[in-house]
This record gives sequence, structure tokens and C-alpha cells, in this order.
Amino acid sequence: MKKVCLILLIGIFMLPVFAKNNFHFAVLSDRSGGVNHEAFKMVVKDINNLHPDLIVTVGDLSDNALKNEYKKAMDVMDKFEVPVFYTPGNNDIVDEKTRKLFIEFTGNKPYYSFEYQNTHFIVLDNSTAESYEDMEKKQKEWLKNDLKENKDKINIYVFMHKPFWADNVAENKNDKMHSLFKKYNVDAVFTGHWHQYAHNEYDGIDYYLAGSSGGGFGKENVDLGKFYQFLWCKVDHDRLNVSIIKAGNIYRDDLVNIQEEKLSYKIVNELIASNGKYLEEEKSLHAEIKIENATQKTINKKLYINSKDNWIIDTESIPVVLKPAETFTKKIKLTKKGNFYPLPEMKFVYPFGRNKKIEYNRGLNIKPKVKIRKSNNQPEIDGRIKKSEWPKEASRFNEFCNNYGQKSQISKTEVLMTYYEDNLYMAVTSYESDVSKIRADTKKRDGNVYNDDSIGILISQNPYKIYQTYINTNSVIWDALIDLEKQERIKSWNGNYEHAVKKYDNRWVMEIKMNLSDLNIDKNKPFFFNIRRQQKTKNKSGFLTPNWKYDSGGYVEAKFE
Repeated sequence: MKKVCLILLIGIFMLPVFAKNNFHFAVLSDRSGGVNHEAFKMVVKDINNLHPDLIVTVGDLSDNALKNEYKKAMDVMDKFEVPVFYTPGNNDIVDEKTRKLFIEFTGNKPYYSFEYQNTHFIVLDNSTAESYEDMEKKQKEWLKNDLKENKDKINIYVFMHKPFWADNVAENKNDKMHSLFKKYNVDAVFTGHWHQYAHNEYDGIDYYLAGSSGGGFGKENVDLGKFYQFLWCKVDHDRLNVSIIKAGNIYRDDLVNIQEEKLSYKIVNELIASNGKYLEEEKSLHAEIKIENATQKTINKKLYINSKDNWIIDTESIPVVLKPAETFTKKIKLTKKGNFYPLPEMKFVYPFGRNKKIEYNRGLNIKPKVKIRKSNNQPEIDGRIKKSEWPKEASRFNEFCNNYGQKSQISKTEVLMTYYEDNLYMAVTSYESDVSKIRADTKKRDGNVYNDDSIGILISQNPYKIYQTYINTNSVIWDALIDLEKQERIKSWNGNYEHAVKKYDNRWVMEIKMNLSDLNIDKNKPFFFNIRRQQKTKNKSGFLTPNWKYDSGGYVEAKFE
């Protein structure tokens, strides 16, 4: 029983010790040398959101050691809620007068040391020196004595502005400062000045060059560590873990609430809408635009319609003023002058929530309306498109788009559609520069055909039942019935289709025969469909309409002639 009690007591008394050896600190780098004060404020805000235990700078808060620049910087630094320890840089101290200015604004001496939990921190002043040898003798003697007195500390971290190590230690040259650090068990050295990140380890000492926290660096290059940043450091007993945090990428946990999230989805998918139907024999159409205000504030914005040369629109800018719960509607006239895609784009900034906004930018929802013509001969399903079986009058589609109504980047693709008796026929020719690179891994029915080079089909007459099919170049099929009333995908459903695929030198052809009764399609009523080509060699997809969703209202509208 005594042994158990002893173990428990040891555990109880050791817990606080371990708790004190675990903390976080942030390293704030240069603000000056081409000051971007807004970027600096963003870095400070990010650090505050992470709630470190302390912050250490590596110099250059002021610019040209000017008093007004000190004041501007310190006005931002005052927002920190934890202790800040300042390191002087060459833009902070240039002479004895500005040395006093540094002390006045920061409350720190130019060089000093302090303790935090199990770690000894040393701050050096190399603001006016170009090498360790140039540093004043008094400071070097102080450094040696401080290191000697604290050499047995679990962690020793050194901070200074100029990276002397980069020109000596990194070049395998003798370096007195490095030798001193090595002798007295320094674990890490943090520097700034170059406005670009770097890290190396020499003789067990981690050397860090912190990138800019607001100072200029030319063009951003993440691969070279040239971006606004700070270092986030975790001390776990005798271990140091350092991460580079890019400014503007830290957010509070109340960034978005669930009401805002749901409304943002609704804005894009329901509250802003457009609708128009295009008949090939008619070059012009009218599209209706609708915007609903589901917020508690009046919306007063402009709606913009932008178009390429293939569409002419009668208006490009429409003022929208909407009180809460009101709906705005407007009809616009469009005339097709060239290709169907790209569609005219509708742009609107929808404000909502706590000063949030959705920048809506999508193609107008213009759906082709087509006639499916009858074939005089029954097409043979063999992967060969014969003129005798596919009439000249067959419906033809050769324009594909992406999800936003822009022209798709897939290779040339042609679709033919016809019907014979109670069957719908489709033939899709997919051109490919190198057929040998086609991906077709799936070889079993209802396998992951949709991950291969494939043709996808969505077809429906009842808006609550959608039939989905994919066929790959192995002629393997995946199909399912989507029951929107039951909110389920019935994978066990199989269409009684006849299909074939044939590869050629520069293309592959898919033909399919679909019985209308399998699809619950009444030949006397309109039906809706969309076709997708997945081209894995380009990692691209193309659609007949942008709406590749279980919503037949956005598909091609078709009627049997």
C-alpha cells in the first residue's frame, strides 16, 4: 500500500513540473524596408488569434529609425495581449540617439536575456554591426558570461536581427559566434533582415531566417519563402517545433455560423437564378433573372451581364434594390451570333450575415431545346457509325461546357441521337490524340466506371426519378436509378441496355440502345437529358449543359418528332 501511495504522490507532484515545460511563442519579423503596414497588421491579428504565451521579434519594426514609424508600429503592437520581447534591427537603431528611441518605445534594452518556464532566451543587438567581430566588446563579454551561467538550461534560444550565420556557418567558414553557441549548448538561433525564410541545422543548432512580417520582398514566391509570415514555435520540454504561418490564413472559430453557411448555399443554388430555353431555329430568346432577398437588410447592388462575341444581350447593367423578403425579376433578350458556349455570365454581389458576401459569377441557365428525329432504319449497336443507320436529320451535339457554362477543354466530342420504334439511340465519338493513354481500369459491371475515361448519361421525364449511366472504353457499364422522393440511389437497378464500344487510331466510339419503357419515358411528352465526357488524359470533363446534378430542370429539353 505504501508503494502505491508513493507512486501516486510522485505523479501528483510531477504534473505541474511537466505542465510548465510546454508553451508556444511567435516570432515576428521585419516590418520595414518597403513597409506594407496592412500586411503587418494582418500578421499581428493572426498571431493574436492563436494566443501564444509570448512573442519575440527579430528586429526592424521602425523604418529608417524614424519616431513616427516607431509610433505606427507600436500602435499595432499594443494590440498584443501577451508579453512582447523586442530585438533591435538596422532600421530601429542607427546611432546613439535612435538607441534611446528603441528603449523608449519598446521598454527593452538593446541586448538582454530572460527566462520563460524551462527556456532561456537571449536577445542580441547587431543592428549596427556587420559581423560578430564588429559587435561591441561589452556586449560580447556579456553574452559569453550569460551563456556560461545558463549552459545547463534545458533550452537556450538566441535572437538577433542580421543572419551572421548565413555568410559564415553556411559557407563552412570558421565562426566565433557559432563556436560560442556550440560550446554553451545553444539550441536555436532566430534572425531576420533578408525578408525571406530559410532554415538549416549546423552542429545540432537550428538556425532560422524568418521571412517578412510586413517589409518588402518583391514578387511573392512561396517556394522560396517569400511571403508575409511569422513563425509559430511550440516548446515541448526539450523539443522545439517551428511552423511557418502565411499571413491571412488564421481565422477565429466564429468565422462562420451554421445560419450563414446554410444561407450561403441557398444564395448560390436557389436565391439567384436564371432560366431560358434556346431553340436552334430561333436565334433569339428571352431569359428571366430572379433574385430573392432572404436577409434582414435592404440589398442595393448592380447586376452585371457579361458576354463574349457569340451572344448579344440587350442590357449589361441592371440596378437591383430589394427590401427584406422581396423578389426581383427581370427579362433580358439574348441573340446567338456564334457558338452556344461560352454562355453569358451573370455577376452579382449578394451581402448577408455579419458583413459577409457571396460573389456570384455563373453562366446564365440557358437550356437547349431540341427535337429527336426518327431513323428510317434500326441502327446496329457495334461501335460503328453507319450513314445508312444514322440519318442526316439525327440530332447532333458537338459543343461541351464546364460546370460554369464556359467552353470545355476536352478534345473534340460528337453526339448523335435518334429513335426507332420504342428505343432511343445514342452514339458518342470521343477523339483522343493518343488512344493508348486512355484509362479504363474497371472491368466489372457497376464497378467504378465513372473513374475511367467514360461517357456519362443523365436522363429523366419524371423530375423525381433520374436514370444515370456511365460506360467506359472496356464497354463496361455502371447504372443506377436516383429516386429523389426517397432520397436514395438504387444501385441494384440495371437498365436493359444494348451497348458497344470500339477504339480507332484517334478516337473511340460508344453506341447505346435504351428502351423507353426502361426509362419510364412517354414518347408523347418531353424528356430531359445531359451527357458528360470524362477525359482522364486531360483530367477534364465536358457536359452538354453545366448542370451535372440530379435536377433535370437544367438538362437539355427534348421532344420526339
